[in-house]
Amino acid sequence: MSAAVRFVSADRRKKPCAAWGRLGPALLAVGLCILAADACDPPRFETMKIKGGSKLNYAPDERVEYECRLGYKKKIPSNMVSVCYANNSWSLLQEGCTKKACGNPGELINGIIDQSEGFELGATITFSCEEGFNLVGKKSLICEIGQDSVNWNGNLPQCEKAMCEPPPDIENGIYSNAGKDVYEYGEVVRYSCNPVRGADQYSLVGAEILSCSTNAEWSSEPPKCKVVKCEYPIVVNGEMVGGHQRKYYYKAKVKFECLKGFSMTGNNIITCEENNKWNPPVPVCLKVSATASTKSTILARPDASTTTTRRPDQTSLSGTTSFTEVPPASNILGGGSITVIVVAIAIGVTVFFIFLYKYLNKNKSGRSEVTAEYTTCKTTSTTPAAEQAS
Repeated sequence: MSAAVRFVSADRRKKPCAAWGRLGPALLAVGLCILAADACDPPRFETMKIKGGSKLNYAPDERVEYECRLGYKKKIPSNMVSVCYANNSWSLLQEGCTKKACGNPGELINGIIDQSEGFELGATITFSCEEGFNLVGKKSLICEIGQDSVNWNGNLPQCEKAMCEPPPDIENGIYSNAGKDVYEYGEVVRYSCNPVRGADQYSLVGAEILSCSTNAEWSSEPPKCKVVKCEYPIVVNGEMVGGHQRKYYYKAKVKFECLKGFSMTGNNIITCEENNKWNPPVPVCLKVSATASTKSTILARPDASTTTTRRPDQTSLSGTTSFTEVPPASNILGGGSITVIVVAIAIGVTVFFIFLYKYLNKNKSGRSEVTAEYTTCKTTSTTPAAEQAS
C-alpha cells in the first residue's frame, strides 16, 4: 500500500515539471518579441554596410559605424556613424560612398572607343575600327567588381588591317595583279576573257573589277567568260537605224524605225543579253488603218493659239528622244503685238482699195475725153464732103 502511494506521489511531482517544459519555449519567444519591439533596427544602404556585421538588436545610445561595400569608395566628406535614440529610431544618415571607376582602357589604334557611359562600375564601353580595318577581340567591355576592386571584364581589342585571300580563278579568263598571297584593303583586280582565233569571242558576264573590302571579302562574285550571241534581228515593215553589225554579242544594242504607214509595237531599242536573247523582244511594225490615221490627224490639230508643239531633235541608241518645245505664236508675239499687226493689215488693205478706186476712175475719165475728140474730128471731116455733094 505504501509503495502504491509513493508511486502516485512521484508521478504527481513529475507532471508540473513537464508542463513548464512545454511552456518554456513559448514564453522565451514572447520575451524576445518584446525585446525586439523595444530595440533599434539599424538602417540599410546600397553603398554601405555595418562594419564588423550587425547584431540582433541595439540599445538606446548605441552607435554603429558603416564602411563602403565592394566596388564603392568613401565620399569626402561624409558621415559613416549612426546612433540609436531612446524612441528606437536612428540618427539621420545618408549614402556615404560612391561607385569606383575602372582604369582607362588605353588607346585603340586605327579605331574608336565609345566612352559615353564613363568608366564607373557598371559602365560599358564599345569599340569600332576605321574603314579598312577589322576588329579582333571583344566588341565591348563592362566595368565589373573584381576580387578586391573594379576591373574591365576583358582585354582591349585590336584593329587589324583588312586582308583578302586571292580572288577565284575563272574559266576562259584571267585577272590582273595576280600571284600575291594576300591583298590589302582597297586593292583591285580586273578580269578579262581569253581571246579566241577564228571563232566567236568570249564575253565577260558580271563585274569586271573586284576590290578587297572589309571583313576580308571581295566586293562581288567573280564574272564568267562565255559565248553570248544573239540572232540577227529582223523587223518586217521596219528598218535598222542604229547598231549595224555582222554578229551580235553580249550587250550589243540595235535601234529600229517603222516604214511610213506603219506603227511600232514594242521598244525601238533592244539589247543582247546573257541568255542569248534580245531584251526587250524584237518589236513589230503594224500597218496604220485609215480610220486611225484620220483620228490621229484630228487629234493632232488642237488650237494653235493654246498648244505647245514638241519637236523631236534626236534619238540615240540609249532609247531616249529629246524634244524641243515650240511655244504657240501668241506666246512668242504677245497679245499687244498681234493687235498691232491686225491694225496694220487693216490700214494697208484700206489704202490699197483707195488707190485702186482712184486708178479706175482716172482710166474712165480718160476714155470719155478720147471719145469726145473722136466725135469732133468725125464731124469736121464729113462737113466739107456734104458741102461738095450739095
